[in-house]
Amino acid sequence: MPLDTAVMTAVESLDYRVTVGDVAAKAGLNLEVAQQGLIALAADTQAHLQVSEAGEIAYEFPNNFRTILRNRYWRLRFQETWQKIWRVLFYLIRISFGILLILSIVLIVARSPC
Repeated sequence: MPLDTAVMTAVESLDYRVTVGDVAAKAGLNLEVAQQGLIALAADTQAHLQVSEAGEIAYEFPNNFRTILRNRYWRLRFQETWQKIWRVLFYLIRISFGILLILSIVLIVARSPC
């Protein structure tokens, strides 16, 4: 099952100790989807499970679980690298579009007879 980034973000924002209800509420996910995401994430990062006296299961993740996942999955490493490259590339495309627009206006004004 592919890992859900909403679940990972919710785990980080809840200080790495979460329940299914916490993640579902924080990420805005269905309880079943949140539970499946937590189980997959816990299995891949070797998280610890804690059971309260009331029978509620809490997942405790290591603080560096994204690093563990990144080292484990090359696809995540490639995706993170590509996102960084794309941000820079998209910024350059936006800047070049603006420069070409201004240059075309200058050329039109320079060629028009006064």
